[in-house]
Amino acid sequence: LQGLWLIGEKVGAADLEAFRRVTAPDTPLWVRYGSTETGNIAATRLDGLSPPYPVPLPSGRPSPGVELRILGADGAERAPGQVGAVAVRSVTQARPIGFRPDERYLDLDDGAEFFDVGDEGYIDADGILYVLGRRDGEVKYRGQRLDAAAIEAAMMALDGVEQAALLTVPTPADEDVLVLAMYSPNSRATGRVRDAL
Repeated sequence: LQGLWLIGEKVGAADLEAFRRVTAPDTPLWVRYGSTETGNIAATRLDGLSPPYPVPLPSGRPSPGVELRILGADGAERAPGQVGAVAVRSVTQARPIGFRPDERYLDLDDGAEFFDVGDEGYIDADGILYVLGRRDGEVKYRGQRLDAAAIEAAMMALDGVEQAALLTVPTPADEDVLVLAMYSPNSRATGRVRDAL
């Protein structure tokens, strides 16, 4: 193996350790962060990191032709280190098609058009992006986008289930564990739910 690119999923410390166990010490590990609408957003090489690893691991510096901003709920740009919405302007950015405008395309106060990728993150003082996860109702787990609201609704449609929640819970190793929780006043509902799953 001469090198490895990981694309499309957050990389955690356990992934980096697994890579180190099965490759030569000088094998490069690159991580690329992007979206369908904007193409490549950022990239970095992780094999040079030493424990203890930062949590989260960096997503990298902006790719050529990409401008990043972290925005607060008011649309104002956040200072380095402050968490907010990851917004991107890219030379490869797709434009909305159709008659219905897409609220993820943002016209900022300075006239620049950015795309809100739906992730939360921050940029440090050195200009490196760190992605923390999704901000919307989607849960991304092992490369798959899951519609949490649809899964929760299906769960609550089961007899005896009054509340349900789907979420990812980070572990100390920056791995995400998928959790589907439910509430039922009837303890017998748990068995029925297991059978239905």
